[in-house]
Amino acid sequence: MLVVSAAAAAGVGTLISGSSPPAPPATRAIGASRPELRAISQAQSASFGILRRARRPGDSFTALHAGAGPLGSNPALARSVAVPAGALAPRLLSVVPANGNVCLRMLFASGLAYWQCRTTQQAIGGALIVGLRPTGMLHAGHPIAPPRISSQFIVGLVPDGVSAVTIHAARGITRTVAVHANVYAATIFAPKTISLMLPGHRAASYPAP
Repeated sequence: MLVVSAAAAAGVGTLISGSSPPAPPATRAIGASRPELRAISQAQSASFGILRRARRPGDSFTALHAGAGPLGSNPALARSVAVPAGALAPRLLSVVPANGNVCLRMLFASGLAYWQCRTTQQAIGGALIVGLRPTGMLHAGHPIAPPRISSQFIVGLVPDGVSAVTIHAARGITRTVAVHANVYAATIFAPKTISLMLPGHRAASYPAP
């Protein structure tokens, strides 16, 4: 089994806020000044069906800051995905291609969005995972607050050919979560690991954020 640690994977997360929402201070992602991506890369298009489909009106979102997003991500190339409603779920989840990276953008309120990015190869390996906690703190491989035992909203991106992932949680609970448009999402108590079978029968397992 190929075991990959999301905590060790290089990535970038940033909370981008507008008009003083009740949230941690806004931070700018490392690499945010990279040139804006002009076209989806062949590797990203070949691996993620959601990036091959034509854009729809619901894919557009209003950028909170002018210019390119983190790592040169381009909102004009984004595709949005419906996720299960819930207290922890974002209002809008978008898959956004970036320069050598793929990002998930989560809109929580007017003027408050969170981005998490991984390199294209890490995303193809299923390492782009975000965990949202009830306190409002955001975790993505490298927590920005002490972990707490609680329910989390787990969302992740996987390549074509992955139809479901398995989330192992506290108390021996195991849950299979279906993948829709390369994205899976679920609310689960104290998740421990996320396992999936990649194309080519390659198994991968990541610690829950």
